[in-house]
Amino acid sequence: MKKKKAFTLAEVLITLGIIGVVAAMTLPILIQKQQKIAISSSLKKFYSAMSQAILLSENDNGPVKYWYRPNYEYDPDVGYDYGKYNAESKIVLDKYLLPYLKYLKTDEGRLPGTTPEGGTISGAFPTVYFADGSTMQIKLGSCFDMYFDANGAKKPNLYGRDRFIFYFCYVTGESMYGKNKFFGPVYPGNLTTRDEALKKCKDSPSNCAYLLYKFDNWEFKKDYPW
Repeated sequence: MKKKKAFTLAEVLITLGIIGVVAAMTLPILIQKQQKIAISSSLKKFYSAMSQAILLSENDNGPVKYWYRPNYEYDPDVGYDYGKYNAESKIVLDKYLLPYLKYLKTDEGRLPGTTPEGGTISGAFPTVYFADGSTMQIKLGSCFDMYFDANGAKKPNLYGRDRFIFYFCYVTGESMYGKNKFFGPVYPGNLTTRDEALKKCKDSPSNCAYLLYKFDNWEFKKDYPW
């Protein structure tokens, strides 16, 4: 009779151990890559949807520069009274933007954590929930600051990772993104090169959306500070 060849228990365990080590090394990389793809897609979708909504709203409500502009006052000692201006923010949101967006629901939530500058956020802000699980919160300052979270309440809730700030600056009449364009990612100043934008992103993650928008087509390059 011929003797049949087979793996010993020790060989099977060693093989499984090697597979486990390789999986432990590669799975986090694959998961991170998938997260980047998902967030990139969500950012593209949000930017496109908001830009389209503004254009559609202009067809019905006239040019953005003539829309209702809430009154706001800035106190250098205490900053903006966000609670006071929340009602006026909702007027703009309900009249000019929501009718032209596809969303699940809205409510008045609170921004988690602190401002990008480290200050405390007080007051409730309108929150818009989208079908893909992303959310947008809006608060009124010198512009409408739109806090977009690509995965809603899910972690990590970090600027530059899943949270990004956009401006809708028709309030000041300042067209920062081209002729008659008042909407775009947080505007960190006149950055003319990608290296400048990348450094700004590394120094302050709340500015990373501009790098993605201006230079990287909303995609996370290898040198992006993930």
